[in-house]
Amino acid sequence: MIRVAALALSSLLAGCDATRSDAVHARVEFVASGSRARLTDLSLIVGGDKVGWPELAPGESKRANLLPGLRDDRQPILLYRQGDEKRVWEGPAMPAGAGYRIVIRIEADGTASARHCLSPCSLE
Repeated sequence: MIRVAALALSSLLAGCDATRSDAVHARVEFVASGSRARLTDLSLIVGGDKVGWPELAPGESKRANLLPGLRDDRQPILLYRQGDEKRVWEGPAMPAGAGYRIVIRIEADGTASARHCLSPCSLE
C-alpha cells in the first residue's frame, strides 16, 4: 500500500517538474527607474498554466516556471494594470511542445517587449 502511494505521489510530482524540456521559464522585469508607478494585478498565462503577482515595483523582477500541456498553445500572454489602465501584451508564437526561456521587459510608459530562446538556452 505504501509503495502504491509513493508511486502515485511521484507521478503527480512529475507533472510539476520545472526541469522538463517543455517548461517555460519566464522573467518579468519592470525597468522604470526613478518612477513611483507600480504595476498591479499581473497575470502571465502560457497555455493551460498561469501565475500571478499582486504588484511589481520599479526595478523589480519576478520569475516563474510554467508547465502548459504538451498540446497547449505556447504563446505567452501578460495581463497587468498601470494605474487605472488595463494592459495586455501578447508574446511570440512558439511551437507546440517546445520549452523556452523568455524575459519580458516593461518600460515606464507601460510598453512591453521580450527576448526569448528555445530550450536549452540562456538569457542571463
